[in-house]
Amino acid sequence: MRAGIALKKILIAGEAGQTTNYENALAAMQVHFVTSLQVKDVDEYDGLLLPGGGDVDPKLFGQLLIPETEIRQYSRWEQQLIRKGQEKLTPELDRIQLAILKAFCQYRKPVFGICKGMQLINIAFGGGSSCLPGKGSDAPGKE
Repeated sequence: MRAGIALKKILIAGEAGQTTNYENALAAMQVHFVTSLQVKDVDEYDGLLLPGGGDVDPKLFGQLLIPETEIRQYSRWEQQLIRKGQEKLTPELDRIQLAILKAFCQYRKPVFGICKGMQLINIAFGGGSSCLPGKGSDAPGKE
């Protein structure tokens, strides 16, 4: 029993080889898990872990990619951050993970999101996001 909840089997909604840190952490806590993007029966699992990853597809929260002409108005650090984020988008993975999340919510199963996973939870419940650097707590000098 961990934190008041006995979790017997957790789904890590991710791709094989991309979730090693999460797998190692759950194994160290002696939690049984499966890493997959294919869920036949949500009832097989006691909870869902949505792992971190690259940026979420901005279309999912009503935004578009930032055009190169606009990127140039930012500092060099911000330009690198924007370009890096936009290069590593995985729209298909985002949509699969959102579908899995919605299925777990329908079954009222516990869900834990880490970084990108938390952003997906936010989007699934109608929240938004900003992909502009300097507007959040990740900008240098922001407290």
